[in-house]
Formats: sequence, structure tokens, C-alpha cells
Amino acid sequence: MEEQYRSPTNLQEAGYAPVWTSRLGYPGEIPEDIAGFICPDVEKGDYLVGPLSSIFWLKKAEFLNELIVDPSHKLEDTVYRIPDGGPWFWLVEALFDQDMIPWRYMNRISFSFESLDEALPQFPIGHNLTAKGNIPQQITTSAQIYETESLFPFFRAPVPPNISAAKLKWNRKKGKFVKEIESVLGDMNKGRRLYRAVTQKAIVSLMALFCPVISSSYNENEFGPGIYTSPSLETAVNYCIPGSALLVFDEPQYLSRYTLTGEEWDTTVRFWTGLQVCDVAGRVPPNWRGVDILEGAISREATKPRTGRVEGNDLQVVGVSLASVQAFASALRMVIWFT
Repeated sequence: MEEQYRSPTNLQEAGYAPVWTSRLGYPGEIPEDIAGFICPDVEKGDYLVGPLSSIFWLKKAEFLNELIVDPSHKLEDTVYRIPDGGPWFWLVEALFDQDMIPWRYMNRISFSFESLDEALPQFPIGHNLTAKGNIPQQITTSAQIYETESLFPFFRAPVPPNISAAKLKWNRKKGKFVKEIESVLGDMNKGRRLYRAVTQKAIVSLMALFCPVISSSYNENEFGPGIYTSPSLETAVNYCIPGSALLVFDEPQYLSRYTLTGEEWDTTVRFWTGLQVCDVAGRVPPNWRGVDILEGAISREATKPRTGRVEGNDLQVVGVSLASVQAFASALRMVIWFT
């Protein structure tokens, strides 16, 4: 099995700036622009901080660096923070939605991966060719209740007719950023909530048709098509950048649920990420066809090389039936836009 991504230890040899990771640290004195993202005393999980050009090289998409070098494009070699060893294509999609990556490069990405599954179209259905996702002018930094129609003129039921909304300046210090979001949420942060990070353009389509998405190279594919959320605000924030948004849901009730672990988790993730599964028909989880919501770990890279992906520490809750899709739409309570 060929390594899916490259090792940070080889960056400098390849001519790229080093990155900081929670597992390997940084080779030398940490630059100020990277140090500003690191809060090891208050954060858990593996993550990576470094310039975009180095991230592209690590993910075997270094042809995107042409956009950074060419002054006619808006993409800059900005420092980003992403989960280390986890899904990353959400970042490319977010940059595309902000008009920083042209469509022709997205097509190149679609056919640059080696596995069969990753050669399929990469984009959530209907999410990229939509009206521009601007923050409505009436939104303030304080949470208020609005008529949904005033925010999303083309929204459809079962999205509620009234939702709470606010905007917040994105903060590179994750621990501080989470606390700022919790402050905006107020009482809505009490009880069991589910969170989903989206691009500001994608949210326009979701309000019109709250449909499952099909993606092929990041976390949206691990349990197949569905509405992907996390019960952890800290996990959802990992996928937020300036120009993104956060959806906040009540936990849907009265739906069948099933937790994938062990061999069932491995079979499901391997199948939906395009890896070989022997006797796949005989290994489909027994509750697969009748369940509304699947729960299980978000994958991470295995510590041992060439062994694929294993269960990580973060949890995902996925609506995989039509009933669950409607339930999630009905359970939407708040949207927070990040500037």
C-alpha cells in the first residue's frame, strides 16, 4: 500500500518550509506566525500548522502551488491549522468557494488521486455552483432570532421558519475561538447539540434542499452519503476557517441509531474510501439498510505505516436516511458565520 500522504520530516529536503505537528513538533525555533496557532495546554488531538504550500506538498497536490506563485491569482501562502493525518479536502473546497482556486484546478485534483474512489467527482451535489454565499447584512455579533426567509430567500421547509444567527471573527487560537463561540451560543450550548462546519456558499444550497452529500476524498465519505455532524464543538471547529460557517442542531429524536466500531467500522470506512474489502457483501453491517443515524469515530492515519486508517478520538454522527435528513433540517437552530 502506497502512503496516502507525505511525511513532514521530508519537507525541507523537498524545498518546502517545515510545519509544526502535535506529534513531531517543529525542527528548530517556531516562527511567530505558526506559534500563534499552537495551544498545546488546552487542546487535544493531532493537528498540523504550516504554510499552505507545504500542506499542498504533504497532500500530494503541489501543483496547486502554481496559484500561490502566480500573482494573477488571489491565493497566498497563508499559515493554516488542519487535523494531522485526517481529512483535508474541506480546506480546498473552502478556498474554491472563496474564488481562490479556479475550477480547472479542482478538476485536476479530481483525477490526481490514485485510488478508484478518489478519481470520482469530489464535490457535494449542488454545493459549488450556487449563488454567492454572502453574510446577510442584518447579522450582528450577538445571537438574534431571524425569519429564515430574510436570511435565505430560497429556503424550503422543513428548515424552521425562524432560526438564530450571528457572525464572529475567526480566531486562530482554537481554545479561545471555542470559548468565543460558546459565548455566542449562550443557553443554546446547553444540552446535547450537533455541529457541522460548512462553506458560506454551501449553506445557501443546504437551505434550499437539505440533502445528503457525496464526497470522495475527505471525511464526508467515511460512512457513505449523509448529513455529517459532530457532538463536539471542538471537533467541528477543526474544519472552520475565515469565510466558513457553523450549523448548530438539536439532536434529532425518535430515529433509529447504530454505532459502528471494530470490524464493522473498518469495513464501512474502507469501502467508502475506495480501499479493497474482501467479501464485502458478507461484511456489510447488519443494521446498515434500516438505520437512520450512524455514529462512529472519524478516521485518522495509523501509526504503523501502510496500514490504512484507524478509528480516531473524534466522533461523527451521520444522518443516512431520508427520514434523518428531514429531521436534521427541522432540528437546525442556529447559523454562525465566520469573517
